[in-house]
Amino acid sequence: MIHCAECNEENMDGLEYCDSCGAKLEAVAVDEGEAAAPPETPAAEEAGDADVPAVTDASADAPETAEEATATEAVNAPVEAPAESEPEEVAPEAPQDGPDVLVEAPASEGQSAGMAAALTLTRGGTVGKVFELQAGDNLVGRWDPDSGSFPEVDMENDDSEARISRKHALIKFSETLTIEDIGSLNGTFVNRGPRLEPGSPAILEDGDEIIIGKTFFKVSVTT
Repeated sequence: MIHCAECNEENMDGLEYCDSCGAKLEAVAVDEGEAAAPPETPAAEEAGDADVPAVTDASADAPETAEEATATEAVNAPVEAPAESEPEEVAPEAPQDGPDVLVEAPASEGQSAGMAAALTLTRGGTVGKVFELQAGDNLVGRWDPDSGSFPEVDMENDDSEARISRKHALIKFSETLTIEDIGSLNGTFVNRGPRLEPGSPAILEDGDEIIIGKTFFKVSVTT
């Protein structure tokens, strides 16, 4: 209620002039106790409770010393899984040294029997000249690169009359010793027998005599 200062009449709140005397009403200051803020609604209280973060006692979780803090960090640190490493290649073991074993190459049939053979020139050319026979084939003739003749028994310097063909006869030295004519012009003979036919070998023995062209040889076979 508003009291009129002129007639002391009480008027309703909100009026600017007194109903009794018409004087202008002065607003009366509201007491500080009456002007208290309205009480908060339950919704406001709930909202306020939701916005206020909970206060925790940080001192309870904090380590007491620096050493304890370091230990705590070490315990809580993530453990990395060990990287997978590729399997190491294992080198093959070297063979152990053992006694050396000498493996001899197989000898030819004539050598395996411990045989040796040679031709000694007895007439025509350089008398007494010896031609050692090798195991296998031994060509008797005269050296001639143009015709591809490279004989083991080379009579190029001991046949001045050229009675021996470039490729005259073939002596084979294996378990036995044989000689055959290979199409010579002046023929091949053993122990002054008939002329050998090409492709028909004759067996030679120690002490035999062979005639090639006009040159004489003595056969030597040793065991």
